Amino acid sequence: MIVELKEVTIKTKQNFQIIDITSQVEDFIKNNTIDTGTITITTKHTTTAIRVNENEPLLFKDIKNHINLLTQCNEYHHDKIEERKNCPANEPKNAHSHLKALLLGASETLPIMNGKLNLGTWQHILFIELDGPRERTYTMVLMGK
Repeated sequence: MIVELKEVTIKTKQNFQIIDITSQVEDFIKNNTIDTGTITITTKHTTTAIRVNENEPLLFKDIKNHINLLTQCNEYHHDKIEERKNCPANEPKNAHSHLKALLLGASETLPIMNGKLNLGTWQHILFIELDGPRERTYTMVLMGK
């Protein structure tokens, strides 16, 4: 079994942003020798997500609206910075972003067949920023033979 690893850093530009990273994942697979296996893409942050879905701007608006509805709350305990121990004064009030990431998920594992990513017709790999803009990192782990 062969295992290849790559970390990618991206700079997001908005508080909520969906970035299609499919071509970066495909390039990583193409530049390796694995013919059959899997690739796992994982975000290294608790306020971002990795998902597979359609790359369509109106759908992105629907995703944002839906996630915002699911995480509406009048008061978040995480945002009571004065009550948190060892919390820096500049810590953002971002409980809503953590909850959104929890609902969406931090990783995807996808099949590799004949040296190519095996996605459906409309499927794309999406990096979702929930607390930006920031510099972010995701990791790709390619395993197979």
